[in-house]
Amino acid sequence: MIDLVLGGKSNALSITRALGADNITSYLVDNHIQPIAANSKYVNNAFYCDNNINTFLKIMRDYFGDTLKVLYPTSDYWLEFITNNKDALKSNSFLFFDNSTELINTFTNKLFFYQNLSQQFPIPETIDFNGTINGDYIVKPKKSFQQNLCIDKGFTQHEKGDIPGDYLIKQAFIDVQLDQHYSVSGIADRGCVKAAIITRKQLEYPSPGGTATMVVSVKDKYVRKQLISLAEKVLIVTGYSGAFEVEILKENDRFWLLEVNARFWLQHIMPLSEGINFAIIYRKLLLGQAIKANVPRYYNESKILLWLHEGSPISFFKASFAKKLDIMNVLFFQRSVISFGYFFKGDINPLIEFIKCCLSKK
Repeated sequence: MIDLVLGGKSNALSITRALGADNITSYLVDNHIQPIAANSKYVNNAFYCDNNINTFLKIMRDYFGDTLKVLYPTSDYWLEFITNNKDALKSNSFLFFDNSTELINTFTNKLFFYQNLSQQFPIPETIDFNGTINGDYIVKPKKSFQQNLCIDKGFTQHEKGDIPGDYLIKQAFIDVQLDQHYSVSGIADRGCVKAAIITRKQLEYPSPGGTATMVVSVKDKYVRKQLISLAEKVLIVTGYSGAFEVEILKENDRFWLLEVNARFWLQHIMPLSEGINFAIIYRKLLLGQAIKANVPRYYNESKILLWLHEGSPISFFKASFAKKLDIMNVLFFQRSVISFGYFFKGDINPLIEFIKCCLSKK
């Protein structure tokens, strides 16, 4: 059997390493030549391919023949590729969770997400962008990519006028601190959570609206209970199967459903050191194999799990003094287990390539 990780950035890297922890070497497919994740020792080979299904099938057939192949999507680009080509993929021995096209379109499009789910869940009002911002709204990309164009986090492309208005939405602004931005991330099967971790953002870059650069697990019992309740309702109502991240904002005592990422995300590597391997759980469910009986549905041990992106020092420098104190407390005075975006003991080459890429942009 072949394990194919779709994508080449830090999300993909975390899944190749998670598979490697179970002595499984994987293959990468990405629409970028020489992606950083391809430098991992846990990757056998990397293939360059866009979302043309015929090209994709030819490359895979030439290399793997009719061998069964498990797909691990790590971006919306590859998630939609699977969704749009599911019949062709099934008939060519690819294995993946078969969610409806309507559901995946709902999850990947913020406007559809609001239109289809706001009657059942508390979602910030979301409307088409008409070129003006009136009232307490923020501008966001409708999707994370449009016609192969990846939309930058932090919406700088909109500010430069690089994104057409019909690619954007306006969303009601929920005025909360960054550490009130939570995620429930894990693996679900037909709406049932099989394993998950609850986290919150500590740092992001750029801010607001950027990529998380520091994420920490959540211990507060009341908050955990509310987050689990909302996330499970969403998954049960939609009947979703696969890797997920449910993003939730806490405004005082109100919990807002922000979005659902129906793919692997950075949080999926965090509990690996504690024996919870989301990539393997995903794989076993697809193959109809039993999950270890001692795997908890929700990580809730005494250790604080912490994820750091190598760009976090920039975010830390820009943070407020109070935020700096909070972060230093988590880093140095609590029982924390730290994982990184690119650094991984015994697998240093992706970090070296990441540094080279950063220096080349200077």
